[in-house]
Order: sequence, then structure tokens, then C-alpha cells
Amino acid sequence: MYKFMIDEDNGEYEIYVDLISSPAGHYLSRHPHVIGLIKELFSTRKLTDKQIIIEQDMGRDIGTTDIVPT
Repeated sequence: MYKFMIDEDNGEYEIYVDLISSPAGHYLSRHPHVIGLIKELFSTRKLTDKQIIIEQDMGRDIGTTDIVPT
């Protein structure tokens, strides 16, 4: 597994993504600008558990997808 660190300054957790074999890595390799959005999102949140789900209105258009409007 190749781990890419997304955020290391979020309290007690370091946040990684597997760029080679995970669905998230597959997406991020084709849309690298999303890593900046993820970092922006984590800068406003304190992570309190090993697994969380976040929905966030970024207050602006951040892109398009063929699955859902963003």
C-alpha cells in the first residue's frame, strides 16, 4: 500500500489515503485539486474518532461529476 498523507496537523490523527488501490486514491489521482478541498475541510474540523462521515456545503461550486450535482 502506498500511503499519501493528506493532513498531519489535526489533533491526534494523521490522515492518509492509499493512492494505488483505494477508490479514494483512484478518484484523487484524476482530480488532484480535491486534496486541497479536503485539507480546507479538515482545517475547520477537529477529528474525534477513527472513522467519521462529513457532509459540508463549501459555499461555492467546487466541481462537477456525472454521478451527483456538486
